[in-house]
Amino acid sequence: MCPQPAPVTVEDVRKVIDTMIRDGDVALNRVAGRLGISVRSLQRTLADRGVTYTEILEVALFERACRHLERTDRKIGEISRLLGYRDASNFSRAFQRWSGQPPRAWRKIRAGN
Repeated sequence: MCPQPAPVTVEDVRKVIDTMIRDGDVALNRVAGRLGISVRSLQRTLADRGVTYTEILEVALFERACRHLERTDRKIGEISRLLGYRDASNFSRAFQRWSGQPPRAWRKIRAGN
């Protein structure tokens, strides 16, 4: 009998997403493939844990965006491209949805200015 693969955890998904953000392609099917499971299996696994792929992805993107805004002098457009956004306005809208403020204002507050 073949050994059963270890069940995929939310943390496993998060680690794969974190790695793949750097490549700019965090499509659900690519993440599932990296984990060695089908898209549907990944969706079921996450649903069983009360979370969606989109929720995990958005948390990962938000945390990465915050790190870039706090620790670098990169322009908003550059950060948006690093996170896989086609343009800075899409990133800015997403960041505002996540944090309640635009990235420039968030950066300014964090810098204490």
